[in-house]
Amino acid sequence: MKKQIILGIILAVLTIGITTAFSGSGTGTSTNPYIITTCTQLQEMNNNVSAYYIIGNNIDCTATSTWNSGAGFVPISLSPSNDIHLDGKGYNITNLYQNRTTGWSGLIGTGARIIVSNVRLVNVNIQSSGQYVGGLIGQVVGGSGTSAVISNCSVTGTVTGTSTSTGGLIGRLGVGYYDVYLYNSYSRATVIGYTNAGGLVGSAERGQIYNSYSTGAVSGLSGVGGLVGVQTSGTATSSYWDTQTSGRVTSALGTGRTTAQMQTQSTYSGWDFTNLWIMSGYPVYELIPCVENWVLQYYPATCRDVLHIIYYTDTNNCGTTYLLPANNNTMERCTPDNSSNVPGWDLLITGQQQWQHSQH
Repeated sequence: MKKQIILGIILAVLTIGITTAFSGSGTGTSTNPYIITTCTQLQEMNNNVSAYYIIGNNIDCTATSTWNSGAGFVPISLSPSNDIHLDGKGYNITNLYQNRTTGWSGLIGTGARIIVSNVRLVNVNIQSSGQYVGGLIGQVVGGSGTSAVISNCSVTGTVTGTSTSTGGLIGRLGVGYYDVYLYNSYSRATVIGYTNAGGLVGSAERGQIYNSYSTGAVSGLSGVGGLVGVQTSGTATSSYWDTQTSGRVTSALGTGRTTAQMQTQSTYSGWDFTNLWIMSGYPVYELIPCVENWVLQYYPATCRDVLHIIYYTDTNNCGTTYLLPANNNTMERCTPDNSSNVPGWDLLITGQQQWQHSQH
């Protein structure tokens, strides 16, 4: 019996601290990030929070409503000292569900140097009775050196918090001495808060917000604002909220506009409507440019030159694009061929092509 007890203790000790391997591809480095293709893999970020991750396709998280006895998806990172790197590549993450009784709720719970971009959360249902609740991030702390930067992210759905600091995108933006930055993002989520509730951010303590907006209805007991609930030393530049759809005519930060104004491009002073935004009612994201370098060879044939891609790099980690046709990665053209007597493959051309990956 004693041997069994001792063996059990040894196994328990050995188990502590073991990190479960990520089930997808990649190595988790900045040059070869883990590629997330399922909601289960998204949850696996908690196994190695400090690694680098990208989203590889649209992800359906409907099943999270049954996870963890109804508590749903566990937020990525529940330590304010963690560093997090996630690039959503403009793909949609749909129907993410949480129903928590503790703080730091959202896709990401909390962290220090959080670098998150191009994440699209569609139809979230985030509920918590703890503090710091956001559709994307519960709390952004920041840190020395490279601080937190959140850019080109969006949320739709419903975010509910019955404690303090609830925001459609972020609950608490900035803590302590470190500035944190939010760029080119929006929330159309309904926000149901208690104290410090905002359509985009619940409380902006040291958060600096640029070129962002919110449209969702916002409710709460105190410290409620259309864009930002409360602010300590936060700022907002060229950032707006819809005074009609939000039901709020005041905000701690930002500029209120009517629905008609919010759906007029000239409202958005300084925004990039050439490379990032287009108007579709409200502003939505345009396209991410993907730069690919390629080398073509051709094989002389009787009636055609067959162009074949022999070298290919994707310098912006854009994932699958539309450069390669379906017919065995070749492009064919039927043209007169005056060099059919030349055997084998000949180097034809090198170049660079830009393609677009939609991220609406």
